[in-house]
Amino acid sequence: MEYAILLTFDAASDRKLCAMTEHLAANNRSDAVLLSGLRPHLTLAEFDTDRYETVILTMTRLAGEILRPIPVKLASAGFFPNNPSVLYLAPIVDEHLLDLHRLVNNDLEPLCTAFSPLYREDNWVPHCTLALELDPDTFAVSCASLAEVFVPLDTLAVQLSLIACCPFCEQAVFPLGPLPNA
Repeated sequence: MEYAILLTFDAASDRKLCAMTEHLAANNRSDAVLLSGLRPHLTLAEFDTDRYETVILTMTRLAGEILRPIPVKLASAGFFPNNPSVLYLAPIVDEHLLDLHRLVNNDLEPLCTAFSPLYREDNWVPHCTLALELDPDTFAVSCASLAEVFVPLDTLAVQLSLIACCPFCEQAVFPLGPLPNA
């Protein structure tokens, strides 16, 4: 897919998540775990579009006028059984997260020429990737290293990011509207 929409966290959470990733990299003596310069995030959608400017306008309106920052608790660590080369933190999936995901995808999908089924509501497995492209030995070391430092983390999701894929390059940032009672 050409593009993705990411949900990113507040600066304090970013620092904690980056510290975990750096801990994994240091213990593996490998750069395989680093995320190609991407901030820690939850991917909300992957897609192709021939209406790029409309996507920008739609995400700007949605983030600024409808969406608000939401708390996201990263409560557990995991991996995909069919792809153990990825190690991630998983959020508690609550109504706030599901509503945000639904609103983004309902507005985005009609603008797409292709939309990854992995990010549709009935398939979505939200996760914050910490390590990629791990071989079996590095995966085992990474799991042990993560167990040394991981505690559930309360974060605040504060913005959407549009990225171009492969290589990853941030195209636009959409801050979520003000905090309630702010």
